[in-house]
Amino acid sequence: MRNFIEDVPAEGGADIPEDVAGGLKVLLMQDWTAEASKRVFLIGDAPTHGKKYHGLADDYPNGSPEGLNLEELMAEFKAKDIDFNVIKLNSSLDGMVKVMKEYHDELDAKDMYDQEMAPA
Repeated sequence: MRNFIEDVPAEGGADIPEDVAGGLKVLLMQDWTAEASKRVFLIGDAPTHGKKYHGLADDYPNGSPEGLNLEELMAEFKAKDIDFNVIKLNSSLDGMVKVMKEYHDELDAKDMYDQEMAPA
């Protein structure tokens, strides 16, 4: 899976951070039924916009260009009892994940950048 993701070309934008908050907002707008097993997997190699989440160059240093708040979004996932998993492909997500855990204390994060690659 890691090899596949690394081979997917990125397009647009001159900075490294991504619109993670925008993607999370779309997930929260989904029609989650009461009996559904609600689980989110975020696989990332770049943090969300906002300098408070990382030390990278960022075209939106104050955060989401749509004014979305990562902390509020994570609190909403927690309130809606949606399991949240983050698979970090590098350490640039560490600061963002730390903040996310403050608002969704059951968030599970896995570091894939420290894992040995299995032979294909």
